[in-house]
Amino acid sequence: MKLRFVARPQELPELPEKGRIALVDLAFANGDAFQRVTQPFIEAMGDRLSMWIDHHDHEVWPRYQDDPRFRLVPKVVARACPQLVDPEICERAQPVEHLWAHADFDGCVAAAKFLLKGHPPYEEADEDARWADAPGHGFEVSERGRRLAWAMDEASVRLRSAQYIDLLFSIVRSLVDGKEPPALRDQLEGLAQGQVQRQERLRDTYFEGLTRPHPELLLLELNKNVEKSDKKFLLREMEKRARVAAIDEKGHFTVATFHDEGPKGIDLRRVPGLKGQRGFAWGKTSLDALLTALTPSL
Repeated sequence: MKLRFVARPQELPELPEKGRIALVDLAFANGDAFQRVTQPFIEAMGDRLSMWIDHHDHEVWPRYQDDPRFRLVPKVVARACPQLVDPEICERAQPVEHLWAHADFDGCVAAAKFLLKGHPPYEEADEDARWADAPGHGFEVSERGRRLAWAMDEASVRLRSAQYIDLLFSIVRSLVDGKEPPALRDQLEGLAQGQVQRQERLRDTYFEGLTRPHPELLLLELNKNVEKSDKKFLLREMEKRARVAAIDEKGHFTVATFHDEGPKGIDLRRVPGLKGQRGFAWGKTSLDALLTALTPSL
């Protein structure tokens, strides 16, 4: 089975000439990118699309819910993708010649589990993926999972794209083989330690600039863009102090909340200009629009 990593759902790889494809932890592209990228891919694949397993809610999901080629489960139910990769779904997907996975921790664990026919690469793998992909919901993390997640966050900033993808291949190979070569172990430990140091610098640099435009909203206004993994860390830390956390990069907002479940849960997609998930969304909006949309929930 040939493994490919995909960084962004609106940039799918070129279709292989032959063979069936399974996709894990890959979202449908948002907005008009769905019509430009995702829908043409699905139509072009036909029966060559063996299985699409995902947990990133999308407005067009209902049209595929009865299609046996798809296992689409909302994120409030499946906080991470690996829990959806079980022996039954892997058997039903066969034969598979190509496996495409999202280029992050959740995607790596899901890919390794698919390659292992639905069996986790190590005992805590599913829970570690939930901890990494759904912070604030009480999931625990093993030392192995924390080191891998932090190493991958640091690598996404420090390494060039090709080097980062090479590292992901090495990680999945080690998960499937059940052993870590010494060189990979040393690299991961160095990267994880670098992430710890980066997190301390982020706290020192940004946390004095936090404001609270609403008692349950913590806001960080930035004059420059920050790395995706840095933004993820900052939002996680901010959510420990407020029900909703928002980063404003010159009018481009990234907003997160742990409180996305139940009838009183916050759906960030209600905010004009934002797209994404109930508990994590992004896009061009304003603070006034954010506060207005969230007022019934806050």
